[in-house]
Amino acid sequence: GLSSGMYEHGRRSVYPCQSTGLWYMRDGAASRALLRGICDYLRDQPNEWEQKAFQLMVVRYLIGIGDELPPLRYRLLPVEGFVNMQMFEDRRALGYAAVAPVAVHCGYLNTMGDKLEHMEKNGFLERGLASHRALAAAANGLARNSTPVRTTRLTLKKKDRTLTRIWV
Repeated sequence: GLSSGMYEHGRRSVYPCQSTGLWYMRDGAASRALLRGICDYLRDQPNEWEQKAFQLMVVRYLIGIGDELPPLRYRLLPVEGFVNMQMFEDRRALGYAAVAPVAVHCGYLNTMGDKLEHMEKNGFLERGLASHRALAAAANGLARNSTPVRTTRLTLKKKDRTLTRIWV
């Protein structure tokens, strides 16, 4: 099935990849130390990728440092609610129940055109625009418009150098 080879690298690695694509952090001593470590590393290595800095630093804080810094704790977010776009599409193709994710990571889609095309195809763009309209209306003290209207057409390049057109 889909998950049989999905985590193979993690099973063979002493320090499996901890993705920086989609995560949240609670305030705590270990969390602040991790963020300081990442910031210091990137300050000293300004051309490094932030995900590499995260990978290097997170391992240091998983064990804790003496009594003053407890180990950083984390858990993987449930894939049904927090998912990579490719995984979402693969799960749908295999007939897994479609749940409405809380957040979708589009990291493997390199261009804005590819990201928006997949978001449009899977209904996430309209859902996001509807949420934005509701928040904007509430912030401005207005009643929410019941008929959403997309007024701007974007023409964006995709990785394969073709164009995609999306109304927002």
